[in-house]
Amino acid sequence: MNTQIVSKRAAVHTRDIARGMDYGWHVKKGDLWLYQRTEDIYRSVLRDTSGDTRKFALLIAEKRAGLLLCDMASERIDHGNRIIYDTLFTEFDGTEKTDMLEYGACLLTCPDEEYKAVEKQAVAYAEQLYRNREQPETKEILCTFSLCQSRVEPVRFSGKSALSYKGDTNFPDDSNVRQCAAYLRWMAKEPGRFFKNGSSFVFVSTGRAGKEKCRQLADLYDTCLILTMTSEIDRELRLHENSVIRILKKNIISEILPIK
Repeated sequence: MNTQIVSKRAAVHTRDIARGMDYGWHVKKGDLWLYQRTEDIYRSVLRDTSGDTRKFALLIAEKRAGLLLCDMASERIDHGNRIIYDTLFTEFDGTEKTDMLEYGACLLTCPDEEYKAVEKQAVAYAEQLYRNREQPETKEILCTFSLCQSRVEPVRFSGKSALSYKGDTNFPDDSNVRQCAAYLRWMAKEPGRFFKNGSSFVFVSTGRAGKEKCRQLADLYDTCLILTMTSEIDRELRLHENSVIRILKKNIISEILPIK
């Protein structure tokens, strides 16, 4: 671990232990410019998607960068004796977008024990925010993320490329997942190429989000990279006129839309 990234803005999606206190975004701290976008991403392609995978999203837009870590088991139990799951959104200044892209690559390729450590840290932060949700905005709670050393050799490929995860290897070891990480790292190294004139970008790693929901999300961003476990797509899916995505049945797919 090396570079530290600190966020002063956050939101938490969770529920209370009492009956009738259902899931929702019950905590919002700081001037969150990307909250509405984040809520839409979570609702459309992350929430209620089955599949054992790493569920998170990166968002770069409106001169800000955001990280969404989803559906992490907390230590709280609700009235029905069910585990309560936390989703944490943290927002950063746009100047930190390259660090966040590197961090996303690390989340894709780090060993399971490191990913679980990240989730443990994120849940502790989310639970602290939830316990102190009534505190005034001036009471800041900082969330610090540590960048890991690169585990992926840079791989350059076209903005129209597509990847698939066959599911027959551990997630971080799959060559195509590693190429997705390399794409994020490439963006981090050449931000001037990818973020001209305020271009927007979203990356999502999710479960079985359907192709129509993926298409709807892609329509909202200049560049979109999605890993999904859907079996709806046989081989090719054209999202835009100039974008073709190729995937295999029952695989995690990656869609890389052309950069405008």
